[in-house]
Amino acid sequence: MAIQFDGKTDSCSKGEDVNFDFKGFAVQGKVVSAGFSEGPAGVTLSLTGPENLKLTAVTGTGGSFMFDSIPPGSYIVRASQDTLKFDKADYKFEISNKNAVVQNQVSLYFYEIKIV
Repeated sequence: MAIQFDGKTDSCSKGEDVNFDFKGFAVQGKVVSAGFSEGPAGVTLSLTGPENLKLTAVTGTGGSFMFDSIPPGSYIVRASQDTLKFDKADYKFEISNKNAVVQNQVSLYFYEIKIV
């Protein structure tokens, strides 16, 4: 349900209660190849944080990833992949009052090449 805030006649501006179910913030970003603005799909990322929170995600097209419904706190996002070597595999950050963007903070510099 959308709530319109006009600063005058809406419930919030009139001092009335506005009830909603806050699920948390989003953490989004991209694993990039060194020297490039994008990275590979299929890289596994883990997000660890308060109260033993442990989530995983896998990068999509261009290396993008997202975690959602994340409460405020201190976090570490870590990339791992057996066939890749990372220049920066870990990124520490805080979420307090807005979504977090992990942009160019996780990068790799080596791809394993197999000759068949």
